Amino acid sequence: MDNINNNHEKPFILPFNGQLAPKLRFTDGMRIPIIGLGTYDIRDQKLMDQVIEDAVDVGYRHIDTAYEYQNENLIGNTLKKLFNKNKIKRDDIFVTSKVWNTFHRRHKVIEGIKLSLNSLGLDYLDLALVHWPMAYKEGPENHPKHPNGSAINMDISVVETWRGMEDTYKLGLVKSIGVSNFNSEQLSRLLRETHIKPIVNQIECNPYLSQEKLVNFCKAQGIQVVAWSPIGRGNSQLLNEPLS
Repeated sequence: MDNINNNHEKPFILPFNGQLAPKLRFTDGMRIPIIGLGTYDIRDQKLMDQVIEDAVDVGYRHIDTAYEYQNENLIGNTLKKLFNKNKIKRDDIFVTSKVWNTFHRRHKVIEGIKLSLNSLGLDYLDLALVHWPMAYKEGPENHPKHPNGSAINMDISVVETWRGMEDTYKLGLVKSIGVSNFNSEQLSRLLRETHIKPIVNQIECNPYLSQEKLVNFCKAQGIQVVAWSPIGRGNSQLLNEPLS
């Protein structure tokens, strides 16, 4: 995914020479544009409008967000404007969001997905991911902490959380389900103990962090790897590397 910093400078958007971004097909038949617009840390409505409309103009059709980003309502506002202007239709756009760590109990997964859908103003997500393979204490704080600053965790297995994801799929709230930041051991457990295979594992992957073993494991299991920060994070040295 393309990560964008909320510094009010023009973000990096990869052009497609007037063509739509190519798509690849998941093993469940869904098709995903190969490049997604990352929306992390955009907290300004005017900037969100500019970024998404510029991205749509150059061929992007995949928007990646998350409950944790605290900007799904901004994205929803922008999409509504684009729909009303007939610039795009809902079926034209692929939207990915992620279930946060405070929604890991089975029934809370559904709640988390519904909160994201309400903020986005959508009836369904094209792709929903478990954001991280760890559970936090439930409540209004996204990052609940002990007095010493450490996270307040809950003992909830990835299997229970994944069963909640399966529920959202069966309810028609999402078209495809996957995970993010999972390692091969956690993926193997889901493959052994649950019914629907994760269609995607979204991980940090770039020339400085190739994650070859994990990528190869996912390929062998028919799990599509989606890279976040494919050109590095923020002011990564990778962005300053010479082209030759």
